[in-house]
Amino acid sequence: MFPSYCQSIDLIYILFVSQLILAINAAMFVNLFKTYKKQKTYLKNLCLTILVSCMLNYTFYKFRPEISSFAYATLVSMMMLIFLNAREFKYLKMDIKKLLFCVLNVIAYIVLHKYTNPYWGFGVYLVSYILSFLCLQREEVEFWKTKLNGARGV
Repeated sequence: MFPSYCQSIDLIYILFVSQLILAINAAMFVNLFKTYKKQKTYLKNLCLTILVSCMLNYTFYKFRPEISSFAYATLVSMMMLIFLNAREFKYLKMDIKKLLFCVLNVIAYIVLHKYTNPYWGFGVYLVSYILSFLCLQREEVEFWKTKLNGARGV
């Protein structure tokens, strides 16, 4: 009757995360590079990412000859691009805790998609996201606590 599109669900799931990372990069970093007149630096970062992306596509596909290999390589490439761009703006404070937070949440997202049903996966992901945020982003938690307490007049 209808062709099976089940394999494409995995690709879309992985590429969805890549698109979110790319959207952050396009919305924030492209404008920062324009504002600070650092377009050449952005172009270098982009070219390096494209070069690494080609190598990752080849390597991932050789290791696992499936179409999803390209999606995983794209995800890694997008993460690389955002971290290359973030290091150009020191005030963004991209430290090891933020990097770990991002990587752990992407891994949790992918693993939970592969090994749980959507409802359990969403619940477990939500809990893991909140816990990783509370553990790895203490400064942000404290910042927002003081902001909220100040807004309430406490």
